Amino acid sequence: MEKTIKIHGHKIDFKTNGAFPRFYRLLNKRDIFADMQKLNGDDVLADGGIEVLEDVAFAMAKFANPKDKITIEDWLAQFETFDLFEIMPELIAMWTDETETSSEAKKKTEQV
Repeated sequence: MEKTIKIHGHKIDFKTNGAFPRFYRLLNKRDIFADMQKLNGDDVLADGGIEVLEDVAFAMAKFANPKDKITIEDWLAQFETFDLFEIMPELIAMWTDETETSSEAKKKTEQV
């Protein structure tokens, strides 16, 4: 899934697909599935949630533009302090849409 989101006057491309979990793991040395659980929790500010949000957002942006050599610090510097919190629901929705199954479970047939 790809999406362009406007953040503090900047249009930022974000991307996820089947290769994203591996990309995220190589970039951050952490598991995206575990990190996304932190963002879905009650208190995002606890347990390193801010860092996770920054890392997820940067990884999705970097995944959309892999040739861009910008560092996470320089990427974050273009935004105001809480800009990423405003787009967090959209990033979570992108991840959720990407990980949901699109196929229906096959019916089990009764054995005779």
